[in-house]
Amino acid sequence: QNALLEEKRKADTLLSNDLANQARVKKNELLYNTQNGAITKKGRNAFGVMDEYLPQFKTQMDEIEKGAANEEQRAMFRNVRSDLETDLHGQLNQHTFVETKRFEEEVYNDGLAGAQDDAVQNYHQPGAIKKNLLNQEKLIKERALSEGHPAEWATLELEKSKSKTHSGVIGRMLANGRDLDAKNYFSAVKKDISGNDVTVIEKALNAGSVLGETQRVVTQVMGRAKSKKEAVDLIRETVKDPQVQESAVREAKLRFEERESFKKEQSENIYQAAFQNVDK
Repeated sequence: QNALLEEKRKADTLLSNDLANQARVKKNELLYNTQNGAITKKGRNAFGVMDEYLPQFKTQMDEIEKGAANEEQRAMFRNVRSDLETDLHGQLNQHTFVETKRFEEEVYNDGLAGAQDDAVQNYHQPGAIKKNLLNQEKLIKERALSEGHPAEWATLELEKSKSKTHSGVIGRMLANGRDLDAKNYFSAVKKDISGNDVTVIEKALNAGSVLGETQRVVTQVMGRAKSKKEAVDLIRETVKDPQVQESAVREAKLRFEERESFKKEQSENIYQAAFQNVDK
């Protein structure tokens, strides 16, 4: 009798272990399947993993439990099932927490970047820069409050964001050929720009100023000079800044060469047209 009971116990244990193995495989597939597992749900898509995967787990466990042949096997399987469900719940909860933090970071960074870019793109619109700086401040304060950051953190974040915004605005002004506007703007906001950014901006302003002044000088000279030599002489006489002077000389020579090339091309075209008429 005892031998028969022992054999039954061994059989029940073996079969319940088999069911447990199946259950572990299903649980891990729910979590780690590279096509549709919970870990594939990133950012905002991870918010519903508890509602999506816990019911699937229950359905799969109910199906596996049907393989139990008696109450003893079901009881042993249910102990394993309970442990697996607890593990799955904890892992899904952890995944949701991590992805929620990741999503919060993404939304925050996108919000700051968007406000910075809007200021840069629309700097010429009245109030656009100020409005977007206020939006950045709002985002930073909200995050500081939400995550319990100290006031010093918010201050540093705002300083970095302001500096990046002003740097972008100045860069856009220079790209648009508004070097004088960029110079005036820099003077007005320099106190809000970080040291490293100041160094970069000053170099860009110098290059932009040389380029802008070159264009202004050459435009005036081209309206007065009748030859390349006269243009060069005028520039050397009137422009004192050595960088602007050399840049303007190069630009004036280039424009005269282009003008001469155009005239030559026109003459050749006229000659060709006349030659073709004679042949007719």
